[in-house]
Amino acid sequence: VFSIIFAPSATFRLVALCTPALQIISYISANSSVQASLKPATTLPMVGFLASTPNQRFTFPINIDIDTGSVGGPSAGLMMALNVYNKLTERDITKKNIIAGTGTIEIDGSVGPVGGVKQKVIAAKREGATLILVPTSNYEDAKSFADDKTTIVAIKTFNDALEVISEYSSR
Repeated sequence: VFSIIFAPSATFRLVALCTPALQIISYISANSSVQASLKPATTLPMVGFLASTPNQRFTFPINIDIDTGSVGGPSAGLMMALNVYNKLTERDITKKNIIAGTGTIEIDGSVGPVGGVKQKVIAAKREGATLILVPTSNYEDAKSFADDKTTIVAIKTFNDALEVISEYSSR
C-alpha cells in the first residue's frame, strides 16, 4: 500500500511496457488529464512508476539570469550551478584556478551523465584546466586524460563538487 501526494505542478508518469517491442507511456497530471503515447521499447518488459516534475518553476529571492550563449543541452548544468554559487559567495571558490567540468544537475543536487566526455575533457585541457570534474558514470572515459598538470575527479553531487574544489583550491 502506498499513497501519492499530488503537487500542483507535478506530473505523474506511468510507464507500462507491454511487449519487448512496444512501450506505452501514459501521463496522468494533477488536473487528471491523461495523455498516452507509443514508442519502440529499448529495454526488457517491465512495469514501473515514476513521479516527476517537468517544467517545474521556482521563485528565488534574487533574479537569476544565465546567458548560455551557444551552449545547448543540459551537460553544463553542474558548472552553471557552481558558477551561480560562486557569484553568491563572498570569495571566489576557485581561488583563480582554472576548473572545468561537465554533468547534468538535478533538483536534489545529483550530477548525471553526459555524452562526449572525452572531447569535453580534451577541450578543457586545451584551455588550461588543472581540475576537471566529471560525473561518476563518465569517469572511466575521462580518467585516461589525467596527467601531472590535470586532475580529473568523479563527482556524484553538487556538494561533492564543492568539496573537491575547496580541497583542490586549498593546496
